[in-house]
Order: sequence, then C-alpha cells, then structure tokens
Amino acid sequence: MIKQSVINFFRNLKYFFTPLGTLFLGLIFGVSFLYSGFKVQVKQATTEIQMITQETNISINDLKDCVIESFADVPWEDPIEAIKLITSSEWLNGTLKENISNTIDNYQLYASDIENAVVNAVSGYIKYIVIFVICAIFGFISGFFLTKFLIRRNIAKRNFWKFVLVTMLDSVLTIGVATLSMWLTLLWKPSIIFTSLVGIIIYGFISLFEAYIIHGYKKIPLKQVVNIKNSFLLFISNILIYIISFTISSFVIAITNAFVGVFIALPLVIVGIIVISLNAEAYIKKEVDKI
Repeated sequence: MIKQSVINFFRNLKYFFTPLGTLFLGLIFGVSFLYSGFKVQVKQATTEIQMITQETNISINDLKDCVIESFADVPWEDPIEAIKLITSSEWLNGTLKENISNTIDNYQLYASDIENAVVNAVSGYIKYIVIFVICAIFGFISGFFLTKFLIRRNIAKRNFWKFVLVTMLDSVLTIGVATLSMWLTLLWKPSIIFTSLVGIIIYGFISLFEAYIIHGYKKIPLKQVVNIKNSFLLFISNILIYIISFTISSFVIAITNAFVGVFIALPLVIVGIIVISLNAEAYIKKEVDKI
C-alpha cells in the first residue's frame, strides 16, 4: 500500500499545472477588479479633494502614480503578509494620506476634510478587495476539484451513484467521529491526545470501509481489506506523502523565495492531499482487480 501510494503521488504530479492555472485565472480576474476599482476610487478621492481645497492642480495620474510607488515598499518576499498589508484599510488610509499630504500645499489647513475623503475612498475600495478574494478562492476551489476529477479518473474512477453513496457515508461518519472527539475533549481536555490518535485510526477504517462499499462489496471479503494493519499502513502512506510534498515545497522556497515558492508549493500540496484522499479507494480497487 505504501509503495502504491507514493507511486500514485509522483505519477499524478503531471496535473501540477491544473490548480496553478485555475488559481492564476482567478487572480487575473481579481486583479482586474482591483485595478478598475482603484482607478474609480482614486478619481473620486481626487475630485473631492479638489473641491475641498479649491485647487485644480491635483492630477489623478500623479496621485495614482504616488500610490503605486508605495507598493515598492511592501515586503513582497513574504507574499501572504504582503497581501494582508495592501488589502488592509489601515495601509490604504495611511498610504493615501501620506501621498496626498506630499502633493497638496497647505495640507494641514484641509487635513480633516481631506482625511474624510480618503476614508470614503478606502471604504468604497473594500468591495473590490472582497471581489478579488472571492475570485482567488473560486480559482483555488475550481482547481482543486478539477485536479481531483482528473486524478480520480486515473486511480479510482467511480460512477455518479457511487459518488452520491460515498458522499453520504463520508458526511455521516466524519461528522460522527468529529462530534465524538469534541465531546470527549470538552469532558476532559487531556483526552485530545487520545482522541487524536484514535481519530487517525478511525479515519483509516472509515476510508477503507467507504472504499470497500464502492469498489469491493461482494467481490472480496471485508476483513481482508478493512483491518487494523491496513488502517495503520494507510496512515503511514498518507504521512509519507505529506512529508514528501512539504519537503519538496520547502526546498523550492529555499532556492527561490517565498513568493515563487508558495505558487509552486501549492499545487504539490493539492496533489498530495487529493492522492491521500483517494489512497484507500486505489488500494481496494487494486485488490479487486487481482481477482
């Protein structure tokens, strides 16, 4: 089982660019909304400031360029923190105020009204940030399910009715185990260690049992495939795939940078998670094919 699981992981790395492509597509749509919203809100802020100061020498393009230049100071070597920073209202407010104060003469005379205009512009920009996040999440989720569909077709294909059946079984059993673990933890906090270990074993049994119902029912004996030994081997296989995917990801980040590394590591982790979720089915299917 361990050998087969690792082989499945490396064999399905050919789908590396599938989640990466859908994520980039989502990001492209998201960035287009961010940029259009940025132009709209900067124009709005500029118009209000011109009315407040009664000056006509404030250029929308100059103000926009000043803000864009501020992006150069963002710590892009840590992409997650960079995204958090530039999408925060605090950074947007501070950046706009700083650049506007450098652009307008006698800024302090109009500071209060100008800051209100800036706050209004930032508030209006938040909705574009939300759209960007939705596009990114949609791209990620689409890539995950498309990749899972392609990998499943390779190692554990099943028809629609079996899909419905396993979804129902998985929901009932997983919720049951999670509820039991939470209940025991609430009764006695140290039990989280015990419930975690037991949960891992139970998860293995659940995965193998679901796989048996889908691919092995009335074809091979239940005890032959759903047992403690196979549950433990499944756990070892899954841990090994996690280690391999995270080791490769860490190596890539080490030789490049965090920004590039995240986009390379993400598809590796996605493929790893998907293969892990299908390992039990792949094993049962292989045992049935031996008959």
